Amino acid sequence: MVEGSVQRIVALNPRDVLEIGCGTGLLLLRIAPLCRRYVATDSRWKPWSACSSWRANAICQTPPLLARMADEFSDIAPESFDAIVINSVIQ
Repeated sequence: MVEGSVQRIVALNPRDVLEIGCGTGLLLLRIAPLCRRYVATDSRWKPWSACSSWRANAICQTPPLLARMADEFSDIAPESFDAIVINSVIQ
């Protein structure tokens, strides 16, 4: 399932990605290295520890990891991303 999601997203050639609900970083780890900018959000602090090894290895430029609810967009400018990923957030 993860690889299928990654393939569909990567096929769109996104440059600036906002991922809402990044969880443990399964998509982030695969897609962020291919992007100019990748901003990942999640409502829990748990993802940050899961992503710490990725950040330490510096696979690509470290994306911002924001702790926030899925509906918090007040500081995000309209049309500032060409792709928004919402994968399994409702679950």
